[in-house]
Amino acid sequence: MRSAWGSRLGEEALLAVLTHGFNTLGLPVIVAGHGIEHDNSRRLLERVGFRYTHNILWGSKEIEVCMWAMTAEIWRVENR
Repeated sequence: MRSAWGSRLGEEALLAVLTHGFNTLGLPVIVAGHGIEHDNSRRLLERVGFRYTHNILWGSKEIEVCMWAMTAEIWRVENR
């Protein structure tokens, strides 16, 4: 909802997913993607420590998507 924009709820949710993925499930890497024009999504991923990896064409409509990755190693260093 637009009324919740700017409340950093997406950041809270993403941090919870990363914590669960790395600390509970023991995943070595978590990836995320966003539409090429979604600057707010890009800023969120950068803010929590994701690193840009590459662009892909996704789906039957071949939408250009920016792909990002966070490794468990980076997560642990940045979230001590």
